[in-house]
Amino acid sequence: METELNKKAVRTLYEHILNTRKFDDLEKVVSPDYLNAQGDKGIDGFAKSVMVFAHAFPDATWTIKEIIAEGNKVFVKHKVEGTHRGVFQNIAPTQKHIEGRRDGYLQIKS
Repeated sequence: METELNKKAVRTLYEHILNTRKFDDLEKVVSPDYLNAQGDKGIDGFAKSVMVFAHAFPDATWTIKEIIAEGNKVFVKHKVEGTHRGVFQNIAPTQKHIEGRRDGYLQIKS
């Protein structure tokens, strides 16, 4: 049961929050203990990086390719696509379509 709830939380993040830009709902799935690569913490730290990306690629959509879960660990394989229409990492908009794939583990905090 815990495994299915954790998968559901990940699906909610990608399909409901990211793809529909309902960033106010991040508090439902992002832990206050979250820490990103730049050292930003909590929901605000997660939101900061997501919103920067969403601004640069306003039509970005995330597609989950695979979810594997065991206990409080979830592995997600996803694809993101969008058009570069805003400044991203100091790169001026190119109007080019991008596609990225990523595999990664998420740890679900109880």
